[in-house]
Amino acid sequence: TGGGSTVSPLVTGTVIDQVGGTVTGVGSSVTDLGTTIGSLPIAGNTSVTGGVGGLVGATGTAVSTVGTGVSEGLGTLGTGSNSLGVTVASVFSATGDLGTGVSSVGQGVSGLAASTPIEQVPLVGTVVSNLGGTVDQVGQKVTMLGDTLSTATTTGPLGAATQQLSNKLVPVVAMVESTTGKVG
Repeated sequence: TGGGSTVSPLVTGTVIDQVGGTVTGVGSSVTDLGTTIGSLPIAGNTSVTGGVGGLVGATGTAVSTVGTGVSEGLGTLGTGSNSLGVTVASVFSATGDLGTGVSSVGQGVSGLAASTPIEQVPLVGTVVSNLGGTVDQVGQKVTMLGDTLSTATTTGPLGAATQQLSNKLVPVVAMVESTTGKVG
């Protein structure tokens, strides 16, 4: 009585969703590894390992972000909205995650310069500290770029374009699935 039709997910979308879940799990493991690396002191100092651990952790977060984007994007092919845009947005969001990791390395280098005998060497301490600050700033710019592009792929003109492509992709994948189902 007045019930709507139920849209069945495409097999391709279901498989992609499962792959995305696996990728997300791998990313979580890499993030945990980064946390462990970041806590290991070298000569009583965790500045460098904290920076490297931050980069490894951010890489894990980026991998998880892509995995989630694949699941929530192409993994919903046939049932979701803008499947392609959501997936592409996750790649840009992952770029932002990597920028955070680059910033961690820069902060680690700066921390090393400020907390070790390096700061006692007049020119070297200054150069290392400045290098760390520059790397941090580069990371911040990468993060901003990734965040901006992530939003743009699901909103505005680019979001409309990825929505249109998603809409055109569904019938093609459904036809291929139907054809291969009859052959097998």
